[in-house]
Amino acid sequence: MPNYWGTQSVTPVPPGYQLGRPIVDWTIGKAGADAYPMGPSGKVMLLDTQEPVMYVKTTDAVGRVSILVYDLVERKPAVAEPAEPSEIDYDRIRKMIAEEIKKAKTSTAKKAKEDD
Repeated sequence: MPNYWGTQSVTPVPPGYQLGRPIVDWTIGKAGADAYPMGPSGKVMLLDTQEPVMYVKTTDAVGRVSILVYDLVERKPAVAEPAEPSEIDYDRIRKMIAEEIKKAKTSTAKKAKEDD
């Protein structure tokens, strides 16, 4: 239907949609994130070009701004590297074995005495 009065019809904008603005953009530092222009009810993820930081800037229906700052850290693989073999202390091992043998002998001697 033609519009005879010369006015344009306004289509309602869904919440969170920014007219022609990207949802992910680049910025320079925190000051750039603070100065990033946004309308009400918007949300944008701003990646810092100078350091591994991400800013999530949101505005509510009134236009109040809140910014969350996230540090981007590389995720290391969960595979544990094998431990390097330490030097073997043979004297300590020999002493431990001798003590175990001595304990075994005394316990069998006690058992034999009790059986008599």
